[in-house]
Amino acid sequence: MAQAAGKDPIQYRIDMLDMGSTKHQWSGLSAGVPVGARMKRVLEEARAKSGWGKKLGVGKGMGVAVMEGYNTVIAMVAEVTVSSAYDVTVDKVTAVVDAGTLIHPDQALAQMQSTINFGQSACMWGEITIKNGGVEQTNFDMYRVARINENPRVMDIHFIKSDSTPGGLGEPGTAVVQPAIGNAIFAACGKRCRTLPFTPENIGGA
Repeated sequence: MAQAAGKDPIQYRIDMLDMGSTKHQWSGLSAGVPVGARMKRVLEEARAKSGWGKKLGVGKGMGVAVMEGYNTVIAMVAEVTVSSAYDVTVDKVTAVVDAGTLIHPDQALAQMQSTINFGQSACMWGEITIKNGGVEQTNFDMYRVARINENPRVMDIHFIKSDSTPGGLGEPGTAVVQPAIGNAIFAACGKRCRTLPFTPENIGGA
C-alpha cells in the first residue's frame, strides 16, 4: 500500500497510526499506553537507528515491519543483498523492541538474536514437502536452518526503556523479521514474493 501511495514505507505506517488509531487501540498491559503509540515510537527509533533512506548499491534493499504480540511491540528493518540469480543474503537487521521492564537484559538480547535467526530460517528455507503421501524431511539433517555464516552479519538490537509490565520475546521477533526480509527483497530487486520460502525459484517467479 505504501508503494501504491508513493510513500516512504516507514512514514506511511506512522501516518496511518496518526490517523486516530493511537488513541483507540487497546492498551494491553503497558501502563495504559495505546499499542498504536508504542508502534509509532519503535518505528521512529528504527528509522533513526537503521540509517533508513541511506544510499545502497545495486541489488541491495531495506525493508521494514512492525508488530505487537504478548504485550511486546517490535519494529525491524532488514537490509539484504539479492544477486542476479535471486540468492538472498541478509546483511543486517536493526530491531527496536518495547517489551516493558526487562527482568534479565542479557537473556532478552539473546532471545531477540535467536528469534531473528529462527525467523530467517523459516522464511528463507523452511519448507516441508510431501512425496508419495509422506513427509520427506524426517529430521534436521534434511530440514535446512540458517548456519552461522548465513545469519545477518550485523544484528543491531535496541530495547526501549520502560517501567511497564514485562512482555514476551519468544515469538514476536520470529514473526516480524520475516516480512521485513520480504520487503527488503522487494526494495532490492522489485520482486514482491508472496510464496514462502524466499528461494530463488519463488522470487524469480514472482
